[in-house]
Amino acid sequence: MLLRVVLGIDGLTVDEFVQEAISKKVSLLCTDAYPVYDHLGRKYPHGAVDHRAGQHVIGTIHTNTIEGFWSLIKRGIMGSFHKVSRKYLPLLRRGVSVPI
Repeated sequence: MLLRVVLGIDGLTVDEFVQEAISKKVSLLCTDAYPVYDHLGRKYPHGAVDHRAGQHVIGTIHTNTIEGFWSLIKRGIMGSFHKVSRKYLPLLRRGVSVPI
């Protein structure tokens, strides 16, 4: 898994991150319905759930894995680490669903 702070969440930044982090052999890339992910379907098998429309799972498409990851990070900070470097705070505040 690749995790890093990105300065922007635009199509180009997301595309560069996904190319770096995701294998060309990925069987399904799942995201939420944030529009910046729309173009990923041209390069990868891609499915999205729209949480605003009450969608959380559509067959095998869900974001539970990344949401669980952020839950563990946040729980670790509150329960064990107590501090996080300033450079990671933007990710934690936003609850970013970073493509991984």
